Amino acid sequence: QCVICEAGRRKQISSCESSGSIPGIIGASWSCDYVGPITPATTRGYNGIILFEELAVGYLYGIIVRDKSESYIEAIQNLIVILSVM
Repeated sequence: QCVICEAGRRKQISSCESSGSIPGIIGASWSCDYVGPITPATTRGYNGIILFEELAVGYLYGIIVRDKSESYIEAIQNLIVILSVM
């Protein structure tokens, strides 16, 4: 067994109280994280991704960014626009 597989098997479920959102309802619960820096950067200078995951079905949506300090608010607004036309 590899170390990563073994660590995944041993990972215990959190005993913290949940936020109240039900992951079974599509669109009710999202996760967001920054991925990067990615090298080499693109020709336009993008070197990271703000990655969104819809937790009920695992839908992933990424927005490329030039640096980590780029606004998460803009990324969320972009995601809302994309989802509103789906």
